[in-house]
Amino acid sequence: MEDDEGSLMYPARFDYYRPSTLNEVLELMEEGCRPMAGGQSLLPMMKLRLLTPNCLVDLGEIEELRGIAVYKDTVKIGAMVTHNEIEESQEISSSIPVLAQTAANIGDLQVRMRGTIGGSVSHADPSANYLPTLLALDAKVKLVSKSGRRSLPLQEFVRGPLLTGLKQGELVEAVEVPIYGGNGLIRKFSRRKADFAIAIVTLLYKKEERRLNDVRVAVGALRTGPRRLTKLEESLNGRMGRIDVSDILIREVKSLEPVEDLHGGVEYRRNVILTLITRMMEELWR
Repeated sequence: MEDDEGSLMYPARFDYYRPSTLNEVLELMEEGCRPMAGGQSLLPMMKLRLLTPNCLVDLGEIEELRGIAVYKDTVKIGAMVTHNEIEESQEISSSIPVLAQTAANIGDLQVRMRGTIGGSVSHADPSANYLPTLLALDAKVKLVSKSGRRSLPLQEFVRGPLLTGLKQGELVEAVEVPIYGGNGLIRKFSRRKADFAIAIVTLLYKKEERRLNDVRVAVGALRTGPRRLTKLEESLNGRMGRIDVSDILIREVKSLEPVEDLHGGVEYRRNVILTLITRMMEELWR
């Protein structure tokens, strides 16, 4: 189809800026410009005219948004750090290996080379890989604007599909992740590896004197945003051996509200989530 600006498979007209400082970015955002990180989610939506910003501000030159810093208890990841950089980071692999595993399961290599953690979190696609892992890790999203800085826990930042706590003129500056001194499993089910998840689960656990402790189970691809299965976690904490948690697991999965599209309805996705967690539990007991 054609309109007065050409094919609807192309974005509407917009101005493009590529500043070199964070302050310039924030000034342009105050004027209504939309930030662009890797563009892996933003540009397809613009091509479909789901978004029609008047101007884009490219964050590619902003050094303040790059870098991975490891502190005593946390890892701070700049918003412009790519999925591939997280996957290959020695600092992340040694301190939070489940986050590196999560990044490795995102899209294909081209997407991982361009896409960023800040862009993914800001987009808040319910089927994105990062959200359940970051929720399980108690991550915080660091925000910056002309009026100052603030921090939000991920569960407060993500408020629903494509809906976040970002205010006008505010930008994701970094993601701060507490170091988790335990083990992690992540399982994703999709038609192809590069596709968005039909179901995705992250499970964290510690073994101390043969007991399970600090168990965390987070599920993604939900209409409500990622969610922890707290009843299942409570039933597992402090256990020394295999126990039957099937009743608790079934009840919690039934309460979930998966996204629904042509790749699967609600009940189908609940069954997939149940299967993933059951298999993860088998692996955990082994």
